[in-house]
Amino acid sequence: MKQILIILLTIGLFSGCYYDQEDVLYPATGTCDTSNVTYSNTVKPIIDISCKSCHNASNKSGNVDLDGHAALTTSVASGKFLSSIVHDGKASKMPQGAPKIEACKIEKIKNWINKGALNN
Repeated sequence: MKQILIILLTIGLFSGCYYDQEDVLYPATGTCDTSNVTYSNTVKPIIDISCKSCHNASNKSGNVDLDGHAALTTSVASGKFLSSIVHDGKASKMPQGAPKIEACKIEKIKNWINKGALNN
């Protein structure tokens, strides 16, 4: 009986919850407000934190510059920027070597792009 209990506990420990998706591990609390998305107050801070260490005017990793609105919209227009952050397989997954940007932040960026990627 003791051996069965040990086996069941061992199985339970090694078959515990394993997920490799951020939204499953860290579900959103509440809703994602995309109603007042602007470049300067919403998109730029996300880019600054998640992208600019590798993709800026002086360090154009992969020949991609995301430093400033004009540079970002060039990448947006090609479709590669959004493909990279949503990990749809059409471009390299970004940020490279780091977890995917939070789903709500991606939704805010999508909203901004869908409304014309304005410099606001």
